[in-house]
Amino acid sequence: MKIIQELLSRKPLRMERPTWLVTCSLKRRESFGTVSSTARYELAATSEDEARCAVREFVQQAHPRCSIESMQVSRQAWAHSN
Repeated sequence: MKIIQELLSRKPLRMERPTWLVTCSLKRRESFGTVSSTARYELAATSEDEARCAVREFVQQAHPRCSIESMQVSRQAWAHSN
């Protein structure tokens, strides 16, 4: 029981980063019109801005024909980095 209390009460280590859930509304123009889609990404980042930037870069590389119409970010739990 003491071990659990210590784990719950300790401060995060520098190597730990919070995880973020980033939900994007994407649009892509096609010859027949515009296609809308929603994508969700969960990632570890030190800040909300870092999470937004990482997702923005990923979408630009993975889906070059898509544009991000909106982006919502919510903080999740803590992730350990090795």
